[in-house]
Amino acid sequence: MGRARYCPGHENEWDFKSASDVISEYRVPNPLPGVLGTPGGISNCHNKYESDASCTRRDLYFGDPAPLQMDLFKNLYFGAPEYEYTMKYLNTVSARRFNDSLMTNPYYTIAPLSGVVRIAEFFFMNRMMSNHSAARPEGWFDGVSLKSFFGVTGPDNYLTYRVGYERIPDNWYKRPTPYDFDSVVPDLAAFSAQHPEAVKFGGNIGEPNSFVGIDLKDLTGGALKTEDLLKGDNLLCLLYRLSTDVVGDMIEGAEFFKGLTGMSGNSSTPRGCPQFNKMDLTPFSQFPGFNASRPAIDPK
Repeated sequence: MGRARYCPGHENEWDFKSASDVISEYRVPNPLPGVLGTPGGISNCHNKYESDASCTRRDLYFGDPAPLQMDLFKNLYFGAPEYEYTMKYLNTVSARRFNDSLMTNPYYTIAPLSGVVRIAEFFFMNRMMSNHSAARPEGWFDGVSLKSFFGVTGPDNYLTYRVGYERIPDNWYKRPTPYDFDSVVPDLAAFSAQHPEAVKFGGNIGEPNSFVGIDLKDLTGGALKTEDLLKGDNLLCLLYRLSTDVVGDMIEGAEFFKGLTGMSGNSSTPRGCPQFNKMDLTPFSQFPGFNASRPAIDPK
């Protein structure tokens, strides 16, 4: 793996140096000549793999989205009954943050993958950060765990964020089963049923609350429609298609790697899913925020 530097488009992004450059710089023989080229990595990652409307970070339009914003954390932390962060509660916070960005950020854009990841970000907290015990195998996510994972310390009247102090809590036990595609699909479906108003693709066109929607049929050649996303296995099919597109975007020589894993071409589509090529994102060119990445856009 090449050296990485922080990608300022979001708090969890890295821009990976070309594998070929690293091999050349350190005079390491290239083990796969013609295969290791310049990977796309997750450079220029805003609206590609991640999105605005984060649970604790501000939108890129308003400045550096890396640091935790204490006002957003406090809204999340204090809003939960009994300091327990259930899926229903986190879904409500997610929908509220969606609306906040829609109403205030003129560049807010919801692309297919980043839009799905944005929704999943909220319930990942419950599904992956919850503590577990023999008495409560289903897990619980409380204020102690939330503060520890987010690097926040102190009593409720003096909460403090310390950069780099995010940590796994003491006496914390992970979930007994993996959290995979089969797990995330019903959670996405539950969110969509609870907050259908927050399940959209499209974006604002330069003014707050100027949202223009894009239907999935315009991105998939008619193979999938937004209104049918929760029918049958359509949501699973969309996630699988998006995941294979990510592989192709991040790795130069991806066809080689896809071939090794049996994911090249239409064979990447599970049985029963509609066949379509890589998602066409051309309709998103109308949104000024779609290609926005650092340096941040200065609000007018």
